Amino acid sequence: MPDTLIARSALGTASAAALRSHGDVSTVRLREIALPCMLDLRLDPDDRTSLLAAESALGVTLPLIPAATAGELASVLWCGPDQWLVMPATSGDALTHALRACDASVVDVSDLRAAFELDGLRAADVLRKGCAIDLHPREFRRGSVALTALARVRVLIYQLDNASSYDIYVERSVAAYLWHWLCDAMIEYVESDRASTSQTINR
Repeated sequence: MPDTLIARSALGTASAAALRSHGDVSTVRLREIALPCMLDLRLDPDDRTSLLAAESALGVTLPLIPAATAGELASVLWCGPDQWLVMPATSGDALTHALRACDASVVDVSDLRAAFELDGLRAADVLRKGCAIDLHPREFRRGSVALTALARVRVLIYQLDNASSYDIYVERSVAAYLWHWLCDAMIEYVESDRASTSQTINR
């Protein structure tokens, strides 16, 4: 009889329910996100029949530029001209079957990546310490997606809203390294916020 599968954090936590958090959301906070299912979708966007069929199955439009779309059935992040990361709202089995019927390649990559959420007023400043992309709201705003390097690690960054909230997807093999790098990059902002709070209380 096979062993019971146990969800494990990329940071070494045995249970996905015990995900880690660091910092304070008022300034900057880092959290690990539990992702139950991720699908790698590939199809030819010039094949209108396949593209429209896949969009019908997903219930959203497939972004053809670095961006994300979200619907009731799934969230979809652009990963390349013919590649998307699909995160089903529930089980991915039915969605996988429906997408394969659209002449698309679909692979379950749930174990490939870990995901972190970085949010707060100084979140963009933390990212700028190790990332070369322009995070100014003129260039990077709600729904924007970028495949880039952060602290010399390949990541996918998705801005959730206009209030400096980002999801960061990284390969599990280097997730712990990136977590510690982000925590270190946050120190000056977290400690500055604590000092300000302490001064306010002592007045």
